[in-house]
Amino acid sequence: MTILTALALSMLPLPSFAQERIALLVHDAEAIADALSGLPVIEVHLGKKAQTRFALFTGRNVGKRTDLIVDGQVLTSPVIQTQINTSTLQISGVGTMAEAVALAARLSAGAAMVEVQLAAD
Repeated sequence: MTILTALALSMLPLPSFAQERIALLVHDAEAIADALSGLPVIEVHLGKKAQTRFALFTGRNVGKRTDLIVDGQVLTSPVIQTQINTSTLQISGVGTMAEAVALAARLSAGAAMVEVQLAAD
């Protein structure tokens, strides 16, 4: 490889993980009232494979804002504080309890697609 070729290659943009989007298979979901705020949240239980994928994603993106996407719509964009390696998650900002119940039912039935990706800043 010539020096010119190496220089040209070094100037190529690195692949961006901002576009990395991973799908999460939801095992089941339930609408509940948050213990502290009383606001509706959805408690989501992931399958083992989804838990592992989510743990890897959050582990390499600590400190970054991530979009939680349900059926193509960003539901919330929290900052990842630490690697999340658990099968149970809570989704807040879901509107009314009736809306949370409806979304939880769709998630449990596999009728809604759940994905995460880094948020565009």
